[in-house]
Amino acid sequence: LILQITRYRKYFPVTDRYDQLMNTFIITIDNHPNQTIQLGNEKELLFRLANRATLYEKEMHIPLELSYYKLQEISYQRNFKNLWDKVERLSLITTMIHQHLKIAEYTHVQRAALLSKSDLCSALVHESPDLQGIIGKHYALAQNEQYQVAIALEEQWMPRSRCGAVPKTPTGIVLSLSDKIDDLISYYSTSRDLYLLRKQAMGIIQILLKNKMSCNLQSLLVKACQVFPITNKKKAIKTIITFINTRKKSIFERLGFRKEEIEAIARISPYDPFDQLCRLDAFCSFRKSKKNFSCFIKTYKRIKGYTQNDSPTFQHMLMMEPAERKILQEYILIHKRWPKFLQQKQYLEAFKLLAELQKPLEKFFETVIILVDDPVLRGNRIAFLKKLIKLFESLIDCSKL
Repeated sequence: LILQITRYRKYFPVTDRYDQLMNTFIITIDNHPNQTIQLGNEKELLFRLANRATLYEKEMHIPLELSYYKLQEISYQRNFKNLWDKVERLSLITTMIHQHLKIAEYTHVQRAALLSKSDLCSALVHESPDLQGIIGKHYALAQNEQYQVAIALEEQWMPRSRCGAVPKTPTGIVLSLSDKIDDLISYYSTSRDLYLLRKQAMGIIQILLKNKMSCNLQSLLVKACQVFPITNKKKAIKTIITFINTRKKSIFERLGFRKEEIEAIARISPYDPFDQLCRLDAFCSFRKSKKNFSCFIKTYKRIKGYTQNDSPTFQHMLMMEPAERKILQEYILIHKRWPKFLQQKQYLEAFKLLAELQKPLEKFFETVIILVDDPVLRGNRIAFLKKLIKLFESLIDCSKL
């Protein structure tokens, strides 16, 4: 109703205080309002709505499955034939993504993939293309399809705009990601439609960020590329990942992060947008405490200065000085907790913990000579500092700050 009122007749719908659509609308005219104009516009709108209602009543009971083979008549891409072929690929890609993400019911995912483009054959969508997915959902519900399947038919098209809603159901998330990844690979290989590529790339990122989902995009692309007749798959994946990363940077900038901060996490978990967002949020919160941030950076720079040289394997038994034993104990405590911090994305706690190393490290540098004449001790101390620097660099690339 709203689509017909706003998009095609340029009217303004009216809602009540509960945001429910009312049976009135507003028009703008460059003439004095009168009853003739009012009745004429009402008649025109009623005719359009009645026509759409007739189409809806006529098609809602036609099984969506019957439209499956009609998709062969709808062209898709030059090298990838028609929409029927796309649906066949979606069935394979959704299976791969379902196995990777381990969300949603497999039967729901497969059913949603099979029916995903069926509503494109309907006269109602042909008349109003913006209803794609929405009509599919209503037809599926009218035909007693599973609720998760019906909702996924609409959610596959989300987000419909830069700030639009994203899929929320597990089946909808899997289907939407599959559809966008399929578009990225197929369109990049043929038309290079940059507008569509940007839209689909940003859609993938928004789905992962807003649903707080960690996901290795490179792994998904590697699996999805298996169903495409692409000669140089490695080059295609690398190019698409670079394209996605460019869009990801622009999203992070719109969220208010500094360019240097974005660069600092660019190489840390580069294929997981949500993990990078968690690191950025934690780092920005940590940076607000100027004292802790200053300790963190000073500690990193001082350690980094000694780690340019080659060193042998670290040996605990060679840490004999009291200050050495103290900093070693601190390292062991942190190292035991470190995997939990990274796995549970407790990055703010991790930043604070590393900042607390400043005092024992100051004592260490004051009382222990790193570049001692004994090559064994010198190499062992440098090897230990390299272990410390790995903790810092597993969080963020401080050299970019």
